[in-house]
Amino acid sequence: MTIQSRKIKAREVWINTYLTLGSVSKAAKRCGIPRSTLYRWLKRYQSEGFNGLVNISQKPNALAKQKLTSELEQLILSIREKHSFGPQQIQTHLLR
Repeated sequence: MTIQSRKIKAREVWINTYLTLGSVSKAAKRCGIPRSTLYRWLKRYQSEGFNGLVNISQKPNALAKQKLTSELEQLILSIREKHSFGPQQIQTHLLR
């Protein structure tokens, strides 16, 4: 049994415990999880059914825009060529 299937099985148990007890607080306490977690999985289970219990990646679709001007970029490149500094040394040099 893979880790993913174990997690899905655990979430099934949480849902079934809630359906049996009829109380989110009691089910969360019995399963040893926060109520907010149980609410999240209940919402996904009600909207998507069994397929909603599968993990969804939390990775962002796009990275935040980097605030690097062309002037700063040229400065970094010149420091790298002139001194053969790495990223940490360039950062320290720029902060000075």
